[in-house]
Amino acid sequence: MTDYETFLKQYYHDAIMTLAGETPDRLSLEVDFDHLQNFDSEVAETLLEAPDIELENLIVELHGYPVPDGSLEGTTISISNLPDTEKIAVNKIGSANISKFVLVEGRISKISPRRAKLVEAAFQCPFCGYVLMLKQPDDRLTEPFECESVDCGRKGHFKLVHNKSTWVDEQKLELQDKYETLKPGQPMREIVVTVRGRDLINSIPAIGSQVNITGIVRTVQKTGAGGATSIFIPVLEANHIESVDVDDVDMTLTASDKVQLVGLSADPEIINKLGLSMAPSIFGYQEIKIAVLASMVSGPNRTLPDGSTLRGYVHIALCGDPGTAKTTIATAARRLAPRVQYSAGRGSTTAGLTASAVRDELSGGWTIVPGAMILSDYGYFIEDEFDKIEEGDQHALGDALESSKIDVHKAGLNQTFNTRFASLFLMNPKGIRFDDYKPLAQQLSMPGNILSRMDQVFLLQDIPEPGRDRKIAEHQMLTWSASPSEKIVPIIPTETLRKYLVYAKTFDPIIPGGVASAIVEYFLSVRGSSNGGAIPATFRENNGIARLVKCIAKLRLSNECTMGDLEIVKRLCDRARTSIIDPTSGMPDIDVLTGAPTKSQRDRVKIIKEIIQTLQGDDAAFFDEIASAAKVQGITFDHVADLLKHLKTEGDVLEMRDGFYRWVE
Repeated sequence: MTDYETFLKQYYHDAIMTLAGETPDRLSLEVDFDHLQNFDSEVAETLLEAPDIELENLIVELHGYPVPDGSLEGTTISISNLPDTEKIAVNKIGSANISKFVLVEGRISKISPRRAKLVEAAFQCPFCGYVLMLKQPDDRLTEPFECESVDCGRKGHFKLVHNKSTWVDEQKLELQDKYETLKPGQPMREIVVTVRGRDLINSIPAIGSQVNITGIVRTVQKTGAGGATSIFIPVLEANHIESVDVDDVDMTLTASDKVQLVGLSADPEIINKLGLSMAPSIFGYQEIKIAVLASMVSGPNRTLPDGSTLRGYVHIALCGDPGTAKTTIATAARRLAPRVQYSAGRGSTTAGLTASAVRDELSGGWTIVPGAMILSDYGYFIEDEFDKIEEGDQHALGDALESSKIDVHKAGLNQTFNTRFASLFLMNPKGIRFDDYKPLAQQLSMPGNILSRMDQVFLLQDIPEPGRDRKIAEHQMLTWSASPSEKIVPIIPTETLRKYLVYAKTFDPIIPGGVASAIVEYFLSVRGSSNGGAIPATFRENNGIARLVKCIAKLRLSNECTMGDLEIVKRLCDRARTSIIDPTSGMPDIDVLTGAPTKSQRDRVKIIKEIIQTLQGDDAAFFDEIASAAKVQGITFDHVADLLKHLKTEGDVLEMRDGFYRWVE
């Protein structure tokens, strides 16, 4: 038998004295598996194979440990730092692991309410009053068969005495596979985890968090229509819970990996090569690809001295005609981004994207089931076919994108969840294709409160251009050739590129004063590019430029931003700025996206107002006269009709009788 007394004295005497002083507020002693391995490797191995016996022996020794002024009865032991050889994914847990100690890595997908678990029940015989104690090993209440009193021996129902029974707090959670551990097409698996004891329960992080849980694999018998079956479902009885800082990316990078990646980053053309390596089957779109890659490595949020949070994650939106390779870009992003959550617009709801309240099979009460955005915490979120989402559901996403939090108030439950992720949104115009004769804001299915949170909005239009069309068609044919050209093979292999992005995400570059000043000057030059009255950029864009500059530095694996990074961001911004060109004035105007009247629209309204007020006199102005006067000032017949219709809706104009209008003073 192991000399656990010597083990505890050698490694944990001070920790035990501290524990004794903190009981009953703290009831758990954490034991490092490495210490046990160094003390007695055979016993450490036995702990893995037969944890019930060794843990019980260790706890008994802890309870008997001499401490001043008290006892350690009721305390327990949790084992931390199990070796990687014992680490197992949720989908790998099977019959070989039953009753063994394992380290399971995964993400919390559900947490039940806290309950009181009966550990040892006190039963009183209603005939003689004798009280007997009976352990309760599982969720079923086990009653005595007969009274143990020598003078009684009665069989039958016994009364549960609550205040003499032993209880413990219990909570159950569901742990699901980490996305990045799954092979393409492999289904997501979940396992129920039982967590007992106040200390262990208090260590449970929020839904969506990634954790490593040390525990013993148990089984629960499955029942069918005919009663109990021979099928047993694995569950995990938690012994130790460690929350993983998932912003330190999951993929394991070896020292040689990092040397290779740093070598790649030394190439002065690394940013362009990264873009060319993403979805090489697509011709062009270099700025868009770089922007998407930048969003993948963005974050984390920055906490300011006053406690407020500055968003560090970059959100990208692609709106394009059919056949403009949006889905191919999304597919490449799914393949490259670590911890990615993908959602398709058709069928997506507020509940599916944020959270829903459901009856919990674990406890019988209500619980919150996280949606795709909550499960994307510290990851990457892709929403394809955003235009297929119902309008009411679209508006619910604003807070998740800007403040990185979602408040859920359902079924009497009030919880706040983190949504710290970067995102990529893809959509078609409302009319399937862009219409050059309609305002852009009327063609975008993304509401203004979501659009305003996009760092970059790119329009992908299918406009015939003979030279470019030939290059695209010839590039497509390369994919069908017997031996695809080097142009189709990524410059940086996909697996290497994925590792590169993982490593890049770990950097947190600073913006030196000179670069910060240059960002300010660039933003002011963009904002001042108006012809008077139009707003080409809001101050949100200034923050977005800073975020992107940091991301480009990350893509160089650098801890400091440079003027060169800003020059690349200028390229991206120039490409995205084509989405806010007012077709009437030819000048950038952010209201093209927001849906508010643009500068040119406001000018036309002003002209129409003056024309109507001049012509109406004491009665009303006739439409033909209004249109003729407006034509002189460059406003077409159709625009006049549209403006009058809009002004009638807004209540600025009254149609006194058919074709006659009066301005409302």
